Amino acid sequence: MQIAQALKLVLAQHDWKAGPYRIGLQICDETTATSDFADPKKCAANARAFTRNRSVLAVVGPHFSSCAASMLGILSKAPGGAIPVISGSTTYLGLTRSGPGVGPGEPASFYGGGARNFVRIVPADDVQGAAVATYLKDHG
Repeated sequence: MQIAQALKLVLAQHDWKAGPYRIGLQICDETTATSDFADPKKCAANARAFTRNRSVLAVVGPHFSSCAASMLGILSKAPGGAIPVISGSTTYLGLTRSGPGVGPGEPASFYGGGARNFVRIVPADDVQGAAVATYLKDHG
């Protein structure tokens, strides 16, 4: 919820505009009432709803890598063109490249033949793991 509040704050500070254009914000939950974890069916349903709304320009999120995995293929083939997905918390390496622990055919399998539309603004798991190992080695 902190991300949603931050987005609202920044948009309000800019009078809900991006340059000369008025913009809006739709907040969707990827969890269920009984769990704090992503529900793949709900994630896919959210993605389908975004593709039906031609005014959706981008998705900020999702919070969980498993949710991104459920959404990317749908959003990459939206009728008006791929909808960009920008996440600050999805760290699974296979969403963007192959490497240790990544499943066969990943990341291509997440995009279902559609455009690559995902960007993360945090390091993937392998980079975080290496950073922690280096820190522990240097600082014991």
